[in-house]
Amino acid sequence: MEFDRELCNHLGMRTGRILPYGHIGDRARLGTKVIISKEQRIRFSVNVKDFLKTIGGLSVESRDEKLRKFGEMRRAWTQWPPEIRIRACELHESNLEAQRIAIELAREYKRRVPMSTVYFWIKKGTKTYGEFASRFQRN
Repeated sequence: MEFDRELCNHLGMRTGRILPYGHIGDRARLGTKVIISKEQRIRFSVNVKDFLKTIGGLSVESRDEKLRKFGEMRRAWTQWPPEIRIRACELHESNLEAQRIAIELAREYKRRVPMSTVYFWIKKGTKTYGEFASRFQRN
């Protein structure tokens, strides 16, 4: 799984961490078969837009259609300007909590930034998409 994740990264796709899920002994149905898990299952996420741009899709039509619809929904997503994230980090340095930072950003920029987004900016160090993409445009 680590090799697969590194390969995706090498191809320019954004990926998440490798995470465990499920439990040993979990049962799943595949058609008429019952499959019992004998090992801890693991997975990682890949950005849909990057996957579609790089790979082009999946070999199963129903899953491919679902993936494309999800990608279309993501296009409607509003990207946050880097200035707002930078301001959130500045407010965090003055010892404000995520909820208070979200309120302050709404007041300053007239845009409602979800508290969860602020939390990921200040606690997890995530960047806006524009900042992430600019890293690849420079190279």
